[in-house]
Amino acid sequence: MITAPRPGRARDGGDEGADGAGPAAHTRKRSRVRAFGLRTRLLAAFLLVAAVSAGTTSALTYREARNALLKTAQDMAVSTFRDQVERTGWRLPVEEEGIEEILRDLARTGKPHPWVVFAEYGSIRASSGENPVSSVITPELRRAATADRYGSFERVVKDGVPYLTIGMPTVFRTGPDSTLPTGLVLYAVMRMTDEQINVDALHIAARNGALPGLAVALVPALLAARSVLRPVRELRRAARSMGSGRLDTRIPVRGRDELADLADTFNESAGQLERSVGELRDAEARARRFASDVSHELRTPLAGMLAVTEVLDEDADRLDADTAQAVRLVSAETGKLAVLVEDLMEISRFD
Repeated sequence: MITAPRPGRARDGGDEGADGAGPAAHTRKRSRVRAFGLRTRLLAAFLLVAAVSAGTTSALTYREARNALLKTAQDMAVSTFRDQVERTGWRLPVEEEGIEEILRDLARTGKPHPWVVFAEYGSIRASSGENPVSSVITPELRRAATADRYGSFERVVKDGVPYLTIGMPTVFRTGPDSTLPTGLVLYAVMRMTDEQINVDALHIAARNGALPGLAVALVPALLAARSVLRPVRELRRAARSMGSGRLDTRIPVRGRDELADLADTFNESAGQLERSVGELRDAEARARRFASDVSHELRTPLAGMLAVTEVLDEDADRLDADTAQAVRLVSAETGKLAVLVEDLMEISRFD
């Protein structure tokens, strides 16, 4: 009895006039900023992550399902073929007249799909089909099947049709763990068209399943972008409010993240700016009060000095030359001082 072994950006064409280019260019620039703003970038980043995740998940799921599908069919075919070869009794030397009937009996037991069984024994070539030699069986499989007592298998594609080819040597069992090859090698060729159809369906399902996932991911992407941009919009409104003069503007601080730190920093800066502006206003008010006080204190004695200088001016012609020059100098400088005091009083009246 012969038994089988147990396994192991483009430039605009044309120039615009200087009068109309400014507003139009500014509008186009703002449109580009809006088109590629932070919201758009956040949505793009979120959808990119979702696309990569969905694609990776679909690819891994497809690969595992494909391998499981092919492995199930492959293991069933190899196991069944090995069992059938083991149960078949062979008389050596093999005679070509009776081998074809045995091969047809083996082919009828093919699982999960029908087989075509081939036999090679020395110069004898036979099969359960019309052709005694298969063009699907590769030299690599022949070498592996004859070199390994447990046989071998291979998936090949011939003319666009997938096949599973199995090579199984028959052996004499000389002991519990020892065998000798007989030289007879059997091959089973099985079409895997149904498995390929199922694999193609898995590929389409994995691809089409990722597209709705991206559409569903758009909703949380919008919500996430809105929650992230809300503090940014509040910061923008607060900055505009401060720019219009409302230095007491503050923004609410929510949470403990980076945006909360930014809001807290803005509030601290706004408070410091408000205090600095208040101090400057107080200093300006004190300076005005000082100028007002000084001008009022100087006005009374200056009025007396002006009266004296008028008298001296009238008598200057009767004085000697040096004294007259000194009197005129004092009178001129006193007039300048009076103008300066009047200017100080005008400044102190400004709000």
